Amino acid sequence: IRFTDDYYHTSFCLASSEVVKEVAEIALNTNDISVRSSLLSLFSYNQIIGNELKSPPAFPFPERLIDIATDELSHLEESKPEYVHSILRVLNKIRHPNLAALGRRLRNSPPHFSFRGYGWTMLGNNYTADDRDELIAALTTESTDIENGNGTFYSALGAMLSAAERGADGLPLELLPSFWAEMPRNRWRQKIAEILLKYDMMPKNIRNECRYDQSERIRELVK
Repeated sequence: IRFTDDYYHTSFCLASSEVVKEVAEIALNTNDISVRSSLLSLFSYNQIIGNELKSPPAFPFPERLIDIATDELSHLEESKPEYVHSILRVLNKIRHPNLAALGRRLRNSPPHFSFRGYGWTMLGNNYTADDRDELIAALTTESTDIENGNGTFYSALGAMLSAAERGADGLPLELLPSFWAEMPRNRWRQKIAEILLKYDMMPKNIRNECRYDQSERIRELVK
């Protein structure tokens, strides 16, 4: 069973809560990890329906899925990486207090498993003031090579911008202006500009630079 066609994902986005719960129960109860991965994919991907981007239904039993992820991380050498990815993609769509510990564990996982990005997304989705020092450390110690795409820096920056978009408290937003000049991509500059404007923290020099930015969207922001 493989739910790789957009038809299945689109249909599932429109499913009733009863169907969503039934599919989740089947995914949790099967011992076939390939079937579980395929069913979990229904909870993972956004779909365009009627020219509107629609998120998939939230997984209705997050605690049970978090327990499975935690168990798999305890014996990563024995786990199939793609199966673990399928679980973490679903958890990345969820806000839940139990994800704080799991996210921290992922951010400190061995680099070759490529799970650290999930940990940063979980921090952004579930940010509290307790995460402030870790976020500052990642942004300041990993910011020496912004132009060449330092992965940890951008993961941490994405987490902060995501948390800022939902209005989380205690974020070190005062760091954002210092990263502006080195941002090599329009989409990052635009996100930073949006957050600085949202919190009324945009310095005059950056506002002036935005007026003449190569990106029309950024120029529009400061009109």
